[in-house]
Amino acid sequence: MARSKLSFFLVVLMLFTVGAFDAELEAQDTEKNSAPVQEFVKMAQKLVEQNQIEKAIEIYERIVKGTPENLESRAQLATLYTRTKQYEKAAQTWEKLLETDPENTKYQDGLVYNLRAAGEVDEAFEIAQAYVQTEPGVGAHYARLARLYVAEGKGGAAITNYEKAIELAPGDVQVQTYLKLANHYFLNEDIAAVEKILKNAMLYTQSEFDRRDIELQLIKLYLYQGNLGEVLQKIEAEGIPLSYEISNAKERAQHFLNTGELEKSAAYFKIALVTAKSSYDRGSISNKLLKVYLEQDRTGLALELYEAEASEQSRSTLVATTFGPFDIKSNLVVMTHAKS
Repeated sequence: MARSKLSFFLVVLMLFTVGAFDAELEAQDTEKNSAPVQEFVKMAQKLVEQNQIEKAIEIYERIVKGTPENLESRAQLATLYTRTKQYEKAAQTWEKLLETDPENTKYQDGLVYNLRAAGEVDEAFEIAQAYVQTEPGVGAHYARLARLYVAEGKGGAAITNYEKAIELAPGDVQVQTYLKLANHYFLNEDIAAVEKILKNAMLYTQSEFDRRDIELQLIKLYLYQGNLGEVLQKIEAEGIPLSYEISNAKERAQHFLNTGELEKSAAYFKIALVTAKSSYDRGSISNKLLKVYLEQDRTGLALELYEAEASEQSRSTLVATTFGPFDIKSNLVVMTHAKS
């Protein structure tokens, strides 16, 4: 009963707040005092997070009406129109934004993707290609066209335009563009191109989060090539500090092991194995990686690791630490059988 009364109170409060919103916007000088507007923007954003899109749209519409210079809220409103399949309203809103700032690539993207979402694919391509023809030196136009080709399943054309986008404006291209190209090159076994595109992405990205994501892909590539150790030695010789992903590999591996994410755990244990500073650490990491492989039923990899580490430490110590004194013989039989 208490909960239902509370819910009723919150609904009434929201209706009252929204009802008073127009009057409040008219009464304030928005250039000198934007705090009340920002409170309503936060309210709309919260509603979007709660998937209450229609209520969020209502608030954004009132914000745009009361503060027409608030272009960010207008763009968010256009995005929500597309999301709720109000394509005509979305198109009108994007067009109005483009009248204000015709070279804004975000607004251009919004207009093009709204057309595609509405099923007007030919018109979307026509506008995207028109931007390329009008400004052939702008990389963002090629990236937009590439994404359209991807959506239509035209991989070859997409790659061509992604490559052009990076050639023209490597610093303006989204990180996902680099990663998609890297994946394409990898599938085509062009490993040198994969390394080059990932290094370029590292060079131009401004986001620390994105840098870590790219770096992890680069590490996986080196693991695939089997030369991570050589790369890390070069990094250390050049005095470049190891990244968070590398320097904390052992801790991250243990975290993923604790959460049951064995694939990630194995990847980080392999990195930790390469960066181990002492034979004690190497032995401890080897044991944990061996356990992960066995838990994954990857006995072949477990046996390879077992044999590789045998030269680094006592074979009996590694097996005894991993399996315990009562399981040594049976597990050796299983691993030997798996190898044969």
